[in-house]
Amino acid sequence: MEAWRRNLYVLWIGCFLCSSGTSMILPFLSVFVQELGVRDIQEAAVWSAMIFGSNHLMVTLTSSFWGRLSDTYGQKVMLIRGI
Repeated sequence: MEAWRRNLYVLWIGCFLCSSGTSMILPFLSVFVQELGVRDIQEAAVWSAMIFGSNHLMVTLTSSFWGRLSDTYGQKVMLIRGI
């Protein structure tokens, strides 16, 4: 098997596991918000949606910045910083 194809499979599996692990928190997020003191169910749902959506918003806003740093300093260095 070619090296790039093996690397692609490994990265795909890693991204899939990371995404599925992140999405597993969604059913329990409103319970965690209620434990922080939000008693209204509708308000807890809104807070849960904002918390879950903030991750995607931050990725959207910062991905070009991290990409520019990666182009400047190298992908390996930025990967180590990200880890």
